[in-house]
Amino acid sequence: MHAFNVSGSRRLIEADEIVGPGGYVYEPAGNVDSWMAVGDEPVVVHIVSFGAMEYIGTDGEVTRRDTPSSLYDTYIRFCTDNNLTPAVLR
Repeated sequence: MHAFNVSGSRRLIEADEIVGPGGYVYEPAGNVDSWMAVGDEPVVVHIVSFGAMEYIGTDGEVTRRDTPSSLYDTYIRFCTDNNLTPAVLR
């Protein structure tokens, strides 16, 4: 996964590192991480992922699994709910 901070800062918990605006993080397949927003500015992160991303709860169970298809469906639903026209991706 490739993650680019568009705005705001986030703290990578495992690495104990702050990533600010313009920061880039590469996470190889199988990587487990967590992060939290820090500071006053809203955090916007552009993520490019190839394959599925799984979200793990505190008990170690998978709480959610996103794929490119499920994320696209989420995007379309957001646009519909907010009267926005989806961008044409080519």
